[in-house]
Amino acid sequence: MPRYEPETDLSFMNKDITLTLIANAGILIEYDGTGILVDGIHHDATSRFSPVSRVDLLHMRLGKQAFKTLDYLFFSHEHSDHFSPLYVTELIHAREIQKVFLPKAASLSPELALLYNHLRKKSVESEILSLQPGEFEPFQLGPNITGRIIATRHMGPQYQSVINYCYLFDLSGFTLLFTGDGDFVREYYETALSGIELDLVFVNPLFYQHPQGQKLINTLFTPKHLVVYHLPFPEDDTMGLGSMVERSKQRFQCTERHTHIFQAEKQSLVLHP
Repeated sequence: MPRYEPETDLSFMNKDITLTLIANAGILIEYDGTGILVDGIHHDATSRFSPVSRVDLLHMRLGKQAFKTLDYLFFSHEHSDHFSPLYVTELIHAREIQKVFLPKAASLSPELALLYNHLRKKSVESEILSLQPGEFEPFQLGPNITGRIIATRHMGPQYQSVINYCYLFDLSGFTLLFTGDGDFVREYYETALSGIELDLVFVNPLFYQHPQGQKLINTLFTPKHLVVYHLPFPEDDTMGLGSMVERSKQRFQCTERHTHIFQAEKQSLVLHP
């Protein structure tokens, strides 16, 4: 499995941060004995993007392999390549989860109603998000893990009614921003990010390719590390997104930034003191 050892000096920290690609935009964060999964529980076999494997879904429920520690679940929006309520319900039923962050439902499907019922039945703390684009609110997962929830619109004119939640994590001073399918509109981010230096930002290929996306990356985000994610695994990449991003990486290369492409299953990035 590919592993990158960044050259950035992170000596102010005393614990490793491991970021692992599960599938598509699903990322597992491991830090200070805590497991955080962002957009990592879904299985839509009809999607053009790779689903989370059924083996991984089983390992999540059993607490095996990469998922021995799994405390918090975050979801950016309802689309089936990011979030499957049925599989989240199965996970909640099988093991203890501390808290779940969910977008407010556009409509209450039977699967989502079942999930809400299980969250109540199992007394799992949950936050149903209903922010408007440009609004944000803080969260705290522990003494060393805080963050902000930032509301944007989903990119693409056909999805402008969909709210996409971006998640900013602060891990003892190291900051990570997950943009999901957030649109590249500066006003959505600038107030929430005022005064914050970003160490690492995750963006999808369309955000990375678009001139407005590049402008945001270079003038507002200015991260030390950039990860391009939300790509099908190579064997599923019928659209050639991986090759496109590889070419763009050469075009947009910045000597002040480490750019990584997350496309291989269980690919990980380890940041350490």
